[in-house]
Amino acid sequence: MLFMGAVLLVLCLPAWAGESADRALEGVTPAAPAGLPRIGHSDTLVQIEALRYAPVPPAVNFAIVNDYDAGVLDWKVFVDRSWLSVSPAGAVSNSTDVAIWIVNTDAALGRHVGHIVIGSENAVNAPDTVWVQLDMLCPVQVLGDANFDNRLSQADIIYVVHHVLRGGPPPRPVWQAGDINCDEVLSQSDIIALVNHLLRAGPPPCNVCQFF
Repeated sequence: MLFMGAVLLVLCLPAWAGESADRALEGVTPAAPAGLPRIGHSDTLVQIEALRYAPVPPAVNFAIVNDYDAGVLDWKVFVDRSWLSVSPAGAVSNSTDVAIWIVNTDAALGRHVGHIVIGSENAVNAPDTVWVQLDMLCPVQVLGDANFDNRLSQADIIYVVHHVLRGGPPPRPVWQAGDINCDEVLSQSDIIALVNHLLRAGPPPCNVCQFF
């Protein structure tokens, strides 16, 4: 009786199920049941770099598509990290560009991983996941680079002088970029330290990244 039940079960399976199994064995993605879409996306990993406490970097785009020429994909996305945001959060469409961005740059230095979960009520492979990798970097990429031009030069001396002595704008992207001696204040001693290094071969600016 058990054998007969198994035979009846196989005979009752829909035709596409047997075809899917055969094609899976051949290494071919099985076809969807008639009229049902399948979630696809342009990227499985989205990488973002940001400088801590600096302005938020531009959004990164990826596409959510219907991998099958069947039906219309009805999807919604969910994120699992407070620093991560997406738009739009859902659509009924077979091809949609989705923007991903971080909402702030407060995360600790280092690598952070989040996930965008794509849910759907009509897709055969829901839910699906896109990974997001955030590398939070020290905001001072060139030590002593007070004017944020990615190099150390006499222009940085002028910039710090203008700020400390004349009330000009603070060093960018964070004020610590002008803290040449790492005493956690901006003062004339930083001007002297920068002059000594650039014009008199004195010691280089200290590593302010230790404060981040």
